[in-house]
Amino acid sequence: MGPADFAKVYNVPSTLDGTGQQIAIVADSNINPQDVADFQALFGLPANPPNVILNGPDSGLGASEGEADLDVQVSGMVAQKAVIDLVVSEDTLTAQGIDLSAFYIIDNNIAPVMSESFGDCESNLQTAGNQFFNSLWEQAAAEGISVFVSSGDPGSAGCDNFNTAKVAMGGSSEVEVFSESFHRSSAAQAFSGADQGCGRRASRKAKMVMSSARATSAPSRMTVLMVSGSGVAKQPQLICKPRA
Repeated sequence: MGPADFAKVYNVPSTLDGTGQQIAIVADSNINPQDVADFQALFGLPANPPNVILNGPDSGLGASEGEADLDVQVSGMVAQKAVIDLVVSEDTLTAQGIDLSAFYIIDNNIAPVMSESFGDCESNLQTAGNQFFNSLWEQAAAEGISVFVSSGDPGSAGCDNFNTAKVAMGGSSEVEVFSESFHRSSAAQAFSGADQGCGRRASRKAKMVMSSARATSAPSRMTVLMVSGSGVAKQPQLICKPRA
């Protein structure tokens, strides 16, 4: 899907080109800037090289370089005149680079929009992991930062126990992020990957919301859009966006 396709499918007005906006991308791998230049040239986009911000030592071109390339290229494809900051942190003995990058972006208030294409089920994060991310997203909300996190290809269904899950019936067609205490889950389309959640690894984004499926409760002080590819939504929090 190229820039023109995306704009047509999602009805993006030509006047919305990202002017005056800034997007921070979470990464644990650096990129080759020429890849971005080649992508922009291929689709006739204005030259807009990303800012690469190293949080500590340069991790070099790692296993998730393709993810970083994709995030930078697609963000710049949609918001063609926005400032794109790729924040890169290498893994340490005690923390993942992606978590360090997310923390750096929020703690330093790098940009009003943050995109993280990594995730995991809340049940896998356990108590300490969930407390860390809940606290981090609350800080982002307090600073006015909109946080977008991938759900992975299967959406919330990938975290469900299919021995106990119940399929939703009678879902409506809506494309919204609700702010009341109960939120609707939505089907989503991803690029690729198999992990999901608001926090750690997922190999591709699933941020294109298609249609809603089922009501589910959301944590306090956070607008959460549950994403399900099969009409089933139960446990995980997937796409996070601070409430206005």
